[in-house]
Amino acid sequence: DMKKYFYLFSTGETTNGIMGTFGATAKTQILTHGFSEWLPTWTSAGTIVLTTKPSGTAVGYAYGLDIVKKTLTKYLNATPGAYAVLSPSAKTLLYSAAGTGVSLNTKPITATGEPTALGMQTLADKCVWNATSTIIYCAVPTSLGSGVLPDSWYQGAISFSDLLWKIDMTNNVSILLSSPEQEVGTPLDITNLMVDPSESYLFFINKNDATLWSYSLK
Repeated sequence: DMKKYFYLFSTGETTNGIMGTFGATAKTQILTHGFSEWLPTWTSAGTIVLTTKPSGTAVGYAYGLDIVKKTLTKYLNATPGAYAVLSPSAKTLLYSAAGTGVSLNTKPITATGEPTALGMQTLADKCVWNATSTIIYCAVPTSLGSGVLPDSWYQGAISFSDLLWKIDMTNNVSILLSSPEQEVGTPLDITNLMVDPSESYLFFINKNDATLWSYSLK
């Protein structure tokens, strides 16, 4: 709801998760944990997803942190190079598995939920849900190159030229929206995607030069 914020900080061997309200001084500790290598994402009102920092040379995990109950629930188990983003409805997890290759998948947030491959070779870092959890917008590299992913991409050793795709989760249809390199004459390595509230525009950063871009959806 854009009214609260969450951050992590470490003291000694303990990691603390702190939540506060913008404009107020009071803060609440909602997490204490002995592991420090977390990446938090907050896309659903009541749940923050904590993913272990991804590497293609190690398995990763994702947990849901209930901000009211202050409890952790495992969402993703032992997945190489894992990075995960929860849908705003808090019903579906989008995640990528990486290493020498990359796969993009979804998984229901249930104990028996089975993953579904989306047929896209891209990282979940390059995707964003719409507000109704019915569509996923993704930047998909035309070529993954060589090297261990996502490590080589994080380190800047490789960069991508991406295509923009729309994945309709209701009808199970994927639609190519744009080939930025053909349209603007320069390769865009897309990250930090955002959708405006009216779902009229995609905003993103070109990782190659940190410039801000938009794409009209209507």
